[in-house]
Amino acid sequence: MELLHSLENRFSKPEPAAIQSPHTNTMSDKITDDTAAQGKPLFNAGGAIGKQFEADGVVGQLGEGIGGPLSSKGAIGKNFTKEGAIGGNVNKTLGEETEKK
Repeated sequence: MELLHSLENRFSKPEPAAIQSPHTNTMSDKITDDTAAQGKPLFNAGGAIGKQFEADGVVGQLGEGIGGPLSSKGAIGKNFTKEGAIGGNVNKTLGEETEKK
């Protein structure tokens, strides 16, 4: 009986409260902090998420590093800039700053 109890303890799932992340600062915290500091919408070309798609942002750097059609001047990458078809639409619909009344 003691062996069975020992095996149950060994293979039981840990309580959710016992699982803790070793990281105290998450990307969502940084995005929120950056946006609050800038006073811009998240998806604005200069906002916390939108700026990541610029050539010097996290996503943009990947395209620039690969180069060719994925660079900011390439056939695919140019669509993700703030003037491009995709980036421009996102910036226009989700990134516009609304006037406070």
